[in-house]
Amino acid sequence: MTLPNHEGFMLPVLQVLADESPLRRPAIYSRVALATQLSEADMAFATRTGMLTYKNRIAWAITDLYKAGCLDRPARSTYAIAENGRKLLAAGVPLSRTTLMAFPQFREYQSNHDTVAYADDGVADQADDEASGDVCWFVGSAIDNDDQTARFIHDGVWENGYANRYLDQVKSMREGDRIAIKATYTRRSNLPFDPHGNSVSVMAIKATGVVTANAGDGRHIEVDWQCRFDPPREWYFYTHRKTVWRVLPGGWMEDALTSCFHGLIFW
Repeated sequence: MTLPNHEGFMLPVLQVLADESPLRRPAIYSRVALATQLSEADMAFATRTGMLTYKNRIAWAITDLYKAGCLDRPARSTYAIAENGRKLLAAGVPLSRTTLMAFPQFREYQSNHDTVAYADDGVADQADDEASGDVCWFVGSAIDNDDQTARFIHDGVWENGYANRYLDQVKSMREGDRIAIKATYTRRSNLPFDPHGNSVSVMAIKATGVVTANAGDGRHIEVDWQCRFDPPREWYFYTHRKTVWRVLPGGWMEDALTSCFHGLIFW
């Protein structure tokens, strides 16, 4: 079958949530894929950033419906059908952004939304559609010296463990930005090259995903974690020790580093 664009997934999302609510994002992805009879080949298709295309488009359908008041979000990464959504189902009209413009909150959202982050407009039918621009975030996972990676992935979140640090950077994370959990350290031995007795900076990539929502408090982010690396994939030399690191591709080192979102870590 031809993979629907994100508007084509709006009705299945509402129908799935009308049958059972609330559901977490991963359950919505799998049930919508089943309802629309996506093949394994359909679900294997990926964008240039490495995000699975069907998830990318379902994610944008969820976002549009939520911004239109057709879905409620009772918990992080969890959605339920709302009254506006039930009205649309009862009306039996084709669903699109044009349909959602009937709702004032969606009109306001579109008028204020960053068009770069909202890159699915006119791109969803192309092989390289993406949910955001090129911003990549590399973030730590320790809170009070306790590694939270497993909890973050299970709950579909990332959290800034500091009450007064990195708040502005975290607030600037947008839906569709790419994000990776990392740990940074140094090592002299057990390296894939000879360091000639020198210490080498190492950054281990534990997981990669896409930002799906930002609470706006500088602390809490919702994430669709798509790849977990066990053991972590290691990157050398071009690293960063701080908890939050914003990387924009463009230089050869930045482009090489952000290849982790394609599943291409070199060591």
